[in-house]
This record gives sequence, structure tokens and C-alpha cells, in this order.
Amino acid sequence: MPADIDGSPWASFRRPRSTWFAMALIGLLAAACLAATVVIAADGDVAGALIPLFLTLWFGHVAVAVRMLRRPVRGTVRPRLEAIDDGSVGLTFRYRTAAYYWLAAALVLTAAAIALFAVAMRSAGWGYTVVFLLLAAITLSPLTVMFRRPPGRLTLTPGGVHHHGFAFTCFTPWPVVTGVGAAVLAEAPALIVEAGPSPETRVIHALPRLLAGWEQRLFPLVVVQTPLLGSDPVIVYRTVCHYLANPYHRVELSTPAAIDRVRQQRFLLPR
Repeated sequence: MPADIDGSPWASFRRPRSTWFAMALIGLLAAACLAATVVIAADGDVAGALIPLFLTLWFGHVAVAVRMLRRPVRGTVRPRLEAIDDGSVGLTFRYRTAAYYWLAAALVLTAAAIALFAVAMRSAGWGYTVVFLLLAAITLSPLTVMFRRPPGRLTLTPGGVHHHGFAFTCFTPWPVVTGVGAAVLAEAPALIVEAGPSPETRVIHALPRLLAGWEQRLFPLVVVQTPLLGSDPVIVYRTVCHYLANPYHRVELSTPAAIDRVRQQRFLLPR
């Protein structure tokens, strides 16, 4: 998708119909389960109401998680100064805290549903139970890295661009950064820092490639899912564009001057 300096580079992005359909279907299932919970509990079977109550929570959390992963923050900017893995301080845009809750809760509830199904499959043989329990464990595996050093963040230092995602960290020096773009990947808007390989590039994978997200598969490009950011992605996009186009301003990235520039949106952008 071509970049648009004056407006949002994702202005033409529209949520695909498949996402709307999935959210509507999951929402209807959650509503049906909630109605079943009320009816069963009203009949005095409180224990029997626990299953539809669990399903209500599961479908509800999955629906909100899907919506959150497609809907970026608007009009809010929260820049701060933070150190990256090598101790360098830079201008930082954190992931929003809500992303951790909704994603983690959806994973936990999904794993719990798989585990309950595994227990129910005991009559069909322990082999099925073991397989589904392993599937539940794999579903929970992202949590082991998501909460290792939360929250995720995109940091611009005088030396380069650092991205700490859910399951990886990467650092790209400014000399190999060639552009800033906007795209839609996996039906979600994404900010892309275009870069080439460099001996100074650092990449740390916390999950095996088989379980890695598509952000890790696009290295050396730095890819950030904009709905995860706690700041307006348009402002973040313009910030990266400014410091790419104005290298003599990068020295301020480790000082409060960078925060002031972002809050006042004093960007010198190419036309």
C-alpha cells in the first residue's frame, strides 16, 4: 500500500467481510451460551450452568481479541524514553496493556476448552486424550514468551530501530533503513520499516520458527502490527519517517526533545 504523508497510510484499509462474519458468529455464540446459562441457572441447576458460562467467557474473549487485533488506537500518543537490550536509550512506543490481557485470556480459555474436550475423549482411548492435551499445551506456549519482558515496544534510538515483539526482539541500524511503509498483512494493518541486512542487525527468536508469527518471517524488515500499539499508528508512522528523512535529528532520540517533537507533531516529512 503506498504511503500517504498527509493522511493515514491505511486510509483505504477496510476490515474484510470474513472478519466481520467471524466476529458476528462468535458474538452470536456467546449470546446463545449466555442465554443458556441464565435459563439453566434459573431452573436451579447451578452446576449445569457452569459449562455454558465457560463457553460465554471463551467466545466473548475470542471475539474481543479478534476485534482488537484489527482496530488500532486513534488520536492517542504515549511516547516515552526507555532503554533497549544493549542499554541504549531511545524514543519508545509501547504495546497497549489490553492486548496482553485479551490475547492471554483467549489463549488460556481456548487451551482450557481443548483440555476439557481431551478429558471427555477418555472413553475413546487415552491416545486421543494425550493428543488433545498436547494441543492445549502448544496453545499455551506463546504465553511463556509473551510475559517474559512485557510490554512489547518499538524504540527509535540514535543508532537504529529496535522492535520488541511478543516472541522476538530485533535491532536494525539506521544506515540500512531504506524506507517506511504501510501494508495490510494477515488482514491487519502493519507498519513496515524497510531495511537490508547488516552485521549490526540483531535478531533474537524466543519461539521455534514453526510457531513464529509472520513478523519474524519477514526479517530483515521490521514489521509492527499497528493494532498492538498503545499510540496512534499514524503518529508513529510519521515519527519514523521524520527521523529517517532527517538523520541530524536522531541525536535527540535519547532526550526529552524527541518526546516534545512527537507530542507537538513537529515533523519534517518528504513530499
